[in-house]
Amino acid sequence: MCFARFNLQVQSYIYLYKHSNAPYRYVEILTILIYWCWFIGLLSLIPTYTERFIYLLVCYMVTMPLHVQITLSHFGMSTEDYGPSESFAAKMLRTTMDIACPTWLDFFHGGLQYQAVHHLFPRMPRHQLRRASDFVKSYANEVGLKYHMYGFVHGNIKV
Repeated sequence: MCFARFNLQVQSYIYLYKHSNAPYRYVEILTILIYWCWFIGLLSLIPTYTERFIYLLVCYMVTMPLHVQITLSHFGMSTEDYGPSESFAAKMLRTTMDIACPTWLDFFHGGLQYQAVHHLFPRMPRHQLRRASDFVKSYANEVGLKYHMYGFVHGNIKV
């Protein structure tokens, strides 16, 4: 998982290559090219190849917790598009799972263990997502939607 960011980048390139009708395809290709020009330019400012390599590794390794969180929250869930008949809330709760963890781990996850809640309320401060999850759970029960929350191990099994 330390280098999973490489995989996410490759998946983006594959998607853009295979889906010539993707909306904003050319904008995405342009911004990817701008990113790589900037990143290579930044790397060129580092004096030695060894230091460049170490910098590259550290850049990719420090994103590991975020990648683990995104993988758990999204990859184990359906991505099927039900079209305009499905409400936004229903789609967010169907396509995203939250990860149950003790309160003391909230800082490590940055609140993003509550991805479904984050998707429903993207501007809500992350330290409030845990409390908001109770309201989302209650809402889901009221309207007959399933709110997916699993522990770390069970979430990994689903993925």
